[in-house]
Amino acid sequence: MNPASGEATTEDPKIDSSTGTKLALSVKELARMFSATTSEETAVRVKGKHREEKLSQVKLFAQKLSATTAQETAVHPKEKDKEVQNLTQVRPDRNAADTAVKDKIQTREQKVAQGRSSVRARKGSSEAEWLEITSVFSEVVRVAEDAKQKSPDLSLSTLRTTTSTMMKKIQQNLEKLSAIEIKWISKFAVDVKLDPTTAHRCLVSVDGKKVSSGGENQDAPGSFGSVLGLNRLTSGNSYWEVVVSNKTGWNLGVARGVARGVARGGANREGKLSLKPDNGYWVTEHYENKYTALAATPVCLSLKEKPQKVGVFVDYEESLVSFYDVTAQSHIYSFTECWFTGEIYPYFSLHLKGDGQSANSLIISTVKD
Repeated sequence: MNPASGEATTEDPKIDSSTGTKLALSVKELARMFSATTSEETAVRVKGKHREEKLSQVKLFAQKLSATTAQETAVHPKEKDKEVQNLTQVRPDRNAADTAVKDKIQTREQKVAQGRSSVRARKGSSEAEWLEITSVFSEVVRVAEDAKQKSPDLSLSTLRTTTSTMMKKIQQNLEKLSAIEIKWISKFAVDVKLDPTTAHRCLVSVDGKKVSSGGENQDAPGSFGSVLGLNRLTSGNSYWEVVVSNKTGWNLGVARGVARGVARGGANREGKLSLKPDNGYWVTEHYENKYTALAATPVCLSLKEKPQKVGVFVDYEESLVSFYDVTAQSHIYSFTECWFTGEIYPYFSLHLKGDGQSANSLIISTVKD
C-alpha cells in the first residue's frame, strides 16, 4: 500500500538468500533420506529373495531325501524283514541260553547237596565202623589177657590147648571185622583184564573178562589151563573180584613177573605147575571140594560156605595178598611177608575134569561200592 496515495499496489514477492539456502538443504536431505529408504527396501527385498531361495532349496532337499528314503524302503524290504526275523530269533535263543544256565546251576547245586549228604553219611558210617573196630580190639586184648593170667598155672601138656583156644577166639572176633574190611578195600578196585598172549590151554573172551577151558591136550585128568592179567602191579593197593560159582576147580591169586614171559613157567617135568611162593605164586586153590592156600606148606582152609565170588586184595608195600568170600562177607586167607621183588600180575587157572572139560568159566566181575 502506498501511504501517500492511499492506494494499494501489487509487487513480486522476493526470497532472501538465507531462506533459499535452507530450502536447498532441506531438498538435499529429503533426497538423501529417500535414497537411504530406497536402499534399505532394496536390501530387504534382496534378503527376502535370498531367504525364499534358501527355503526353496531346503524344500527341494527334503523332497529328494523323502524320495531316497522311499526308494531304499522299496528296494530293501527283504533285508529289513531279515533283520526283524533275526531279532525275533535272538530273543528265543537268549531265553534258551538263560534256561540252560539255570538248569546247570540247579544241577550243580543238587550235586553239592548230594555230596554234603554223602559226606555226612560216610562220617556217620565211619564213626560206627570205628566203634566196632575198637570193640573188637578190646575183646581181643581181653582174650589175650585171660590166657596170660592162666599161663602160670598151666602145664606143658595143656599150654597148646589153651593157646589154640585163645587163637580161635581171637579169630572169631576178627571175623566180625571182615564186612568192614571188604568195604574198605573195595575202594582200591582195579579194572583187571586177561592177557590172551599168556593163556595156556584155555580161552580168553574178547573183552578180556572171562577165561574158559580150551586149546590142545586137555584129555589128561587133573590138568589145568592158566592165564595172567594185563595189569602190572608194582606199588600201592589193588583189589578185584572173580565169579567162581559151579566150578570144578580153580586157582586164584598173583604171580611174579617172571611167569609172564613163560606162561608155562614153574612147570616140573610132569608138566604140572608148582604153585608156591618160592616159585613166585601166591594163590588159593579149590579142587575136589577142598580149599587150600598154597603156601610153602599147604594150608587146608575150613570154609563154612562154598564161595560164589572171591575177592583178591594186594597191598604191595605191606607184602600182603588176602582172599575174601564176597558173598558171605568173610575172610578166607592171607599171605604175609610176600617176597615180590618186582612186578606181579593177577593169576587165574581152571581145573579140567576127567573128560578134559571144565564147568563154565571164571569171570572177572565189576566191584560194587
